[in-house]
Amino acid sequence: MANDFSVKWTIDNSGLKAIQRALPKKLDQFGRMVATEMVGDVKLSFGRSPSPPGGPPGVDTGALRASIRWQPDGHLRWRIGDGVAYGVHLEFGTRNMDARPWLTPIFMQWATRDFNKAAKSFNWETGIV
Repeated sequence: MANDFSVKWTIDNSGLKAIQRALPKKLDQFGRMVATEMVGDVKLSFGRSPSPPGGPPGVDTGALRASIRWQPDGHLRWRIGDGVAYGVHLEFGTRNMDARPWLTPIFMQWATRDFNKAAKSFNWETGIV
């Protein structure tokens, strides 16, 4: 009889499968946390009225600042916006008024610095910061 032998490798991928199942929930928790933090940063950036051109808007009635919210916008997507008609005019300016951006600077801040900081501080195992 010939010397036959075989080797059977079994890979336990149950841990990987658990991560794959948990990841969408953790990403959703992280995205909601980031959106909440960004809305807070936007609201904190508002100054006094009247505001200088190019700076964030000043608070006059507080309607814009109070209306800023985030909401889910599809799978793992969140939309930050306001509930007043003039928010876009302040953000980009008009023919008669220079811009007082209130959202773009925060998006830039998060894109260049805060997102990585948040990802490092987020507990991906528990979903808690």
